Amino acid sequence: MHAITGRTSRPWTMRIALIILSLASLLEVCHGATFPTPTARTLMLIAFPDWNPSPPKGPYAPPRSVERELHVTRSQIHHAFGPGFTTIKPKYKFDISPLLAASFDDSHAILLTIESVYPDSMGIRCDYSCPLATGAYFFTAGAHGWRLSKSVPVVSLNNASMFPHHARVTKWPGHGLLASFRLNYSAQGYSTDKVYLLDLKWSKVVPLFHTSIAKNDGAAEPLSFSLNIDCDSRGVFSPKFSPPRGASLSPDLKCYKANGTWTLSGNSIIFEFYGAVRSTDDSGRLLPVKTWRKKVVLTLQKNGSLKLISGTLPNYTF
Repeated sequence: MHAITGRTSRPWTMRIALIILSLASLLEVCHGATFPTPTARTLMLIAFPDWNPSPPKGPYAPPRSVERELHVTRSQIHHAFGPGFTTIKPKYKFDISPLLAASFDDSHAILLTIESVYPDSMGIRCDYSCPLATGAYFFTAGAHGWRLSKSVPVVSLNNASMFPHHARVTKWPGHGLLASFRLNYSAQGYSTDKVYLLDLKWSKVVPLFHTSIAKNDGAAEPLSFSLNIDCDSRGVFSPKFSPPRGASLSPDLKCYKANGTWTLSGNSIIFEFYGAVRSTDDSGRLLPVKTWRKKVVLTLQKNGSLKLISGTLPNYTF
């Protein structure tokens, strides 16, 4: 009997051992689990389950948004509107839309959002520009996928005429990730762009730098009222452009356009600005095109700030 009992007990021992090994393997898989790089859509739905992910209406419409009340500090408001702005409240209504997503590694990701304030909640008129905030939401991957671990709903507050463009994330070797986007301000045919650079970390976002980067006089300055020729007309900045015979051009006119790019090199950010000017003299005679190009170098310091090393940054206004 004892011999029979010993032989029949062995399979149970083996089963228990197999179960333990299976559980250990499962735990190991869960602990080392990796998930696909999350998209902005995926992270937006985790942070805001009531967000509508359907495509926006029209090619130029901003992404779908979700409404929230967010805290804005006095210093953020003064940065966007100047120290004279006195309508300070603890919360304002915002429409929140996804801007971009990035992964630090297999288990840490970030979602940047753009949040447009409701003008009536801030007590302002929103004719040519509106307040736009940048938000940051941090995610960690666990056994069950990505989860929201931290949020900074308002990293910075700025002024702009339309939804951001040229949004991207760039790896900065030795320093991590750098997010960038442009904000446009337009009024009565004039247009300027500013570029914003954000230093992305696992647990925080640092607004690193911003500068004017583009300008276009657009349709603001008519070269000829009668012929509907303005600074946006095709070929105006070409050296071969000449107005139609008999055209009467506006005197003392200046058409101006400028743009810029930036690249990373070691500890430095290198901006290259270029542009063109086309003018008329006091009698309305079209003058030759003048072009220009310049380089500006900024270097990252040990305290995390950028220092201007060479060149002069533009300040495009109108």
